Amino acid sequence: MANSTRSLVMSAIVTALEGIATSAYVTSTLALVSESLPESIAAIDIKDLPAVFPIDADEEYESNEIGSGTIDIECTLTIVVTCVIFNQYNVTRQARTDLIRDVTKALLNDAALESLINYIEPLRTTTDKGVVQNYSIWDQEVVVNYDYTSANGG
Repeated sequence: MANSTRSLVMSAIVTALEGIATSAYVTSTLALVSESLPESIAAIDIKDLPAVFPIDADEEYESNEIGSGTIDIECTLTIVVTCVIFNQYNVTRQARTDLIRDVTKALLNDAALESLINYIEPLRTTTDKGVVQNYSIWDQEVVVNYDYTSANGG
């Protein structure tokens, strides 16, 4: 069975984020991109930071009947990218700012992702507000809208 569009979108998201480590157009260098978010920051090895953890979250559907009774469904999927950086001197603002920009740039400018979706829109960035010493942790949320394809189950 073919992968669902949702699965293909998530694969493209991961690939776009992995490109941050190799692209000449970004400021940050990622050590880890994983869809497995650990239960605690302490579980992430320092050598694996900065890290991003893209997770496919909530999804909404909108059905429209077109023409001869065919149902057309648009899906709007929220993607949450949890980002973690470390600095032994607790100076994280510039690295945080750079990675926020680079994640946004990677997702908004990826041709493979764009070919799968109708649009992508950044929603918000929510930070830990500096409560974890030497770390900066935040979530970047984007929504992607794509068309449901019944032949491959979404």
